[in-house]
Amino acid sequence: MAVVGAGPCGLTAALRLVQRGYDVTVFERMPLPGGMMTYGIPAYRLPRNILKGEVDDIKGFGVEIKYNTKVESLDSLFEQGYNAIFLGVGAHEGMKLGVEGEDVPG
Repeated sequence: MAVVGAGPCGLTAALRLVQRGYDVTVFERMPLPGGMMTYGIPAYRLPRNILKGEVDDIKGFGVEIKYNTKVESLDSLFEQGYNAIFLGVGAHEGMKLGVEGEDVPG
C-alpha cells in the first residue's frame, strides 16, 4: 500500500494498515513528518520530541516513510507495484469563508 502524506491522517492510516498486515510506504513531500502538527502547531504547544517519538513508534511497526518525495502521478505508484493508494494530502491552503469583512485590513 502507498500512503501519500505523512500528516495525522496519513500516519494514522499507515499505522492501521500495517497493523492489519499490509506493507505500507508513506510518501511525504516535506523533509519532516507530521503535516500541520509540524508546520502549523508551534513547538511550545506540541514539543517536537513528542511528535518524533510518535512517528518513531509508527515506523517501529514497519511503516516506511520516504521524505522529500512528491507524488506527481498516482499511475506512477501503481507502476511501481503498489496495489492501493490512500491519499492523506492535508489542506495547507487557507480558504475564504465568504463572510462580511474578511478582507478588511487588520
